[in-house]
Amino acid sequence: MDKKYLTRKLSDLSKDHDVPEYLIPQLIHLMERYPNIAIRGAKSSLKTDIEKIITNAMKEGNL
Repeated sequence: MDKKYLTRKLSDLSKDHDVPEYLIPQLIHLMERYPNIAIRGAKSSLKTDIEKIITNAMKEGNL
């Protein structure tokens, strides 16, 4: 996985979708943590982790 490429692409997308750029490292971490969501339980865990990121961003007033 090319982190520089992912960071650039996610940065572009974050601007287009009003997502704070400080979330990019957290999103990249999730991509590394769940490289294969076909593994049993991975989708559910990924969903939970994404919900945590969004909830924290909302609590901080960044979304």
